[in-house]
Amino acid sequence: ELKDPHCRDEMAAARGALKKNATMLYTASQAFLRHPDVAATRANRDYVFKQVQEAIAGISSAAQATSPTDEAKGHTGIGELAAALNEFD
Repeated sequence: ELKDPHCRDEMAAARGALKKNATMLYTASQAFLRHPDVAATRANRDYVFKQVQEAIAGISSAAQATSPTDEAKGHTGIGELAAALNEFD
């Protein structure tokens, strides 16, 4: 159970993306296997595969309570933003 609301939201978003893209990966892979000579089938499969990899990375990041992309960009958490807005008033 994740205690941090940001991590829970990140996990839910990543799980939703994984659920959506798993079926698309299956379909894109089947199309590529049936038509390996068509460049578009390879491109579609590769794109969906990348989306699945990103979703898995998001799940891993949320489970470990780390977010390297947010830390690198210097984003603040939702709670910190709300507190800053309350102090501003």
